[in-house]
Amino acid sequence: MFIDPKLKITNRHFNEKAMNEKFSIFLLWLLSKKERHGYEIIKIVKESSPLASIAASRVYPLLAQLSKKGLISYKKELHGKRASKHYYLSSKGKLALQNIKKFIQSNKLVVNFMEDMLK
Repeated sequence: MFIDPKLKITNRHFNEKAMNEKFSIFLLWLLSKKERHGYEIIKIVKESSPLASIAASRVYPLLAQLSKKGLISYKKELHGKRASKHYYLSSKGKLALQNIKKFIQSNKLVVNFMEDMLK
């Protein structure tokens, strides 16, 4: 996680950064399954749990950041007069996701926790 040394770190700031990192990993995973547009991502999150909700104002900036880092790419598609961006995982994003998976799998405590929670 990148922390700007000029910022005063607060609990709220730290929690926001941590949540953005986790959600970014989730976005990489989701886009590894299928190309999607932003509204579709929001809809999937909202439909997955009545407790989970994500605002467009959070999704689109994260998609832009991931794109800027080269982890995802997009192509524009026209729908009448409207254009939408369809995002997909880039080769750099695939490698990053593989590295994240390896890291998680190497942490036995996390693996045991997840296995136990899924029983």
